Order: sequence, then C-alpha cells, then structure tokens
Amino acid sequence: MCGIAGSLSWSQTDRSEHVQTMTDALTHRGPDASGLIEHGAAILGHRRLSIIDLDPSSNQPLWDSTRCYCITYNGELYNYLDLKEILQAKGARFRTNSDTEVILEAYKHWGPDCLRFFVGMYAFAIWDHLEQTLFVARDRMGEKPLFYAPYQGDDIGLGIVFASELKALLKHPSVKQELNPYALKQFLALNYVLTDSCIYKKIYKLPPAHYMLLKRARPPIIRCYWNLAEHFQNKSLDTEAKSIDTFQNLFEQAVEGQMISNVPLGAFLSGGIDSSAVTSFMRKVDPTEHPQTFSIGFEEDSYSELKQSSLVAKQIKTDHHTQVVKGNLADNIADILRITDEPFADNSIIPTYFLCEFARSQLTVSLSGDGGDELFGGYETYQANQLHEKMQGVPGPLMKAASLAANLLPTSFNKVSFDYKLKQFLQGCQLPFEEAHMHWRRIFSGREMTHLLQDASLAKWSPME
Repeated sequence: MCGIAGSLSWSQTDRSEHVQTMTDALTHRGPDASGLIEHGAAILGHRRLSIIDLDPSSNQPLWDSTRCYCITYNGELYNYLDLKEILQAKGARFRTNSDTEVILEAYKHWGPDCLRFFVGMYAFAIWDHLEQTLFVARDRMGEKPLFYAPYQGDDIGLGIVFASELKALLKHPSVKQELNPYALKQFLALNYVLTDSCIYKKIYKLPPAHYMLLKRARPPIIRCYWNLAEHFQNKSLDTEAKSIDTFQNLFEQAVEGQMISNVPLGAFLSGGIDSSAVTSFMRKVDPTEHPQTFSIGFEEDSYSELKQSSLVAKQIKTDHHTQVVKGNLADNIADILRITDEPFADNSIIPTYFLCEFARSQLTVSLSGDGGDELFGGYETYQANQLHEKMQGVPGPLMKAASLAANLLPTSFNKVSFDYKLKQFLQGCQLPFEEAHMHWRRIFSGREMTHLLQDASLAKWSPME
C-alpha cells in the first residue's frame, strides 16, 4: 500500500509544510519513497511502497509529460497493461512502466469516465492545471481508504484537505477534533462507524464507487459512478454447472490480476474456504511456484486455526510459515487502536495485526480471503436470516419460553460460542425480519446505550444517521 495526502486551497493560504506533515504521518504505508508538489491551488503528497515498476521515475506525485496533470495515487490497477495498449493506440506516450501513469493518461483522454475502465483498488487525486480542477476518486468496493475535510478559510468555492488515514488528516491545522455523536452510536451498535460518517464532525469518507470534482468558484460535485445493486439485480441465472464454470474463470482472472508484482508475493492462509481458495488458484495460475503462506495461532484452541491451515498448505504444496502468538495481548492494544484510526471493536483486527506483522518480516505483498463471507453469505447472521422465516410458525409463548430457558445456560468465553448464538437467535426470532437482522448484528441495545451515554437522546439510534 501507499499513502496519499493533499490540500486544495483556492485562496492559496495553505502551506506545503502542512501537507508534508500529513505525508510524514503516512511513512508506515510507504517506506520506499516520499514526494511533495505544490502547484497553484493544489498541494499533493505521497508515500510509496514499491510494488509495480520499482524505478524511481515512477515515484509520486507524478506529472504527465506536459506538466499540466499531476497525480497522487494509492492502489493497484490490475488491467493497466490492457489499458496502456488502448491508450497508446490513441496517441498516449508513456515514460514509465507503472500503473500510475496509466491512470493519469486515462483521465486525460476520458475525464471522469476513465473510472468505467478501471479494474482494481485505488484512491487517488489528480490536479488538472488546465481546468483548475481537483479530481478525487475511490474504487468500487472501497478497498482503499480516503478521508477528507472541507478546508477552513477558503472563500472561493470549496477547498479540501484529504489523506489516506484519519491520523494523517488530523495533522493539518484546519482539521479539528469534535466528536460526532451519530458516529459514536454507530460504533456502539455495530462495532464500527459505517457510511461516509467519521468519528469526528466535519470529516468524511469519500464513499466507495464515488468521485469528487472540485473546481474554482463552482459547487463541488460528488457522484456515484458504479452501483453493485444494479449488477446484482440484473444478473442472469444459468445452469448450476455453467455458473460454476463462470465463477471459476472469474476467480482465476481476479487472482491472476492481483499476482502482478515486481516484489515477492505470498498469501494469508487460515485454512478456511476463502483463503484456501485464493491460495489454490495462485498455484493454478503458476504451478511452478510454491507461494509462501502465513498463518498465526493462539494458545486458546477455539481462536487458533493452525491445524486447518497446515493441512491445506500440505495439500496445496505451499512454503508454509506459522507462528503462535503468546503473552499478554493487551500490550499491543494501543498500537492496534492507533492503526485502525476510528473506533473498531471487531476482534478479527487482533489476529490480522499479528499476521501482517509476521508476513511483513519476509515479504511485501500478500493476498487474502477477506470479503468472501460478504460475497457468499458466509456469516452466521445470514444463516439466521434463513431460519427466521421457518421459525415464524412457532407459537409466540413457546418462543418466549425457549428464549428464557436459553438464558439459563452457563456463559462460555469461546469464540462465538454456542450459548451466545442460541440466546441471540431466539431473542431475534421474536422480531420482524429487518429488526431481527439488526438485533443479530447489534452489540449494545438502545437501553444499554442509555446507560452508557450521558445524553439519553443518543440512544434513539438509526444506522443511517
């Protein structure tokens, strides 16, 4: 990953040292190179982790050959070689072998419509000196983060300050820390802050599949350029055999595209379906390679996945590395909280932290199976949704009696223990479907929020606030 930062100040009151301080706060995202440009109303900063085209000529921020367009970019474009050929046929001339320059030339040829052609994960900002426009975009699924805040002090249109991480954004003197009570409610209810909200007021996340256009003396434009729902609702249903073939082809293409790298590449392997499938397809794409795979375990058996991952690694034939995390995990909580930026209470962040630290000691890039449960209904909440309909025929008094009986079960501290799932499920089954789904996801109830928060009005929670 890389880190980007920058500001747009039409009044030209910002100073480059402010953006430099933000950029320096992102050194951990890009230890290989640093850059800063100031041009007109825009100041762009970049920290680079070199993955594609290791040559220093690809360092950022990167100008085009005319020095009229400049980009700071975090991410990877998997189809950049195909796009490069198309752009060359249109007359584009390239000075580097990077995907960064492909994005820049694509914007020059297609403007904001360039996003329709991109397959990858990215967050970037392009300063268009000719049009006096800042173009900011984020990938379709929001894999790469982008925080921004209105620039305080501009009186000519909207200026902004932006960065890959909240901690970097807060280094800018115009960005203030004032708690957003609605974001706090989201966190208490779901363990994280959702939508484009941020834990602080007047700070936002550019939503996934959106871009922002900022032009002097014009209202800002924030527009959605892609919608997952449209594709999901309009999908064609083939036979099971054909659907399986189509999926396997798409999966292989996705893995092959993400294996493009000029540095050593491995994979996180938990032994579950998602990471095992990714690793298996890595071997299929390049059967001659035995990729390095990494797994961590804990002394508590219910939290350790080393047995499963070792079995899969042996079957797939990878160069497998394992590590057992010992000691007091509380010693690392401060570092983990600092990394997450916003409050985040999903305990998966703990093994992820140790796994990344372990893998980084040997290589730069690793593929993972994150996102599989979201795509294929792997979470137990989805199973509860299916059972909810079947349970509607059970008489209400019987459901209440079962729920009361479940509450008498002894409490277990295993990972997502059976007693916890049973209690939550039986309580939720007595609610309408939408409320039941939220009940199974929710951490603190409205009543519990009333006790936690001094302002009782905050307990009236809506997920979209």
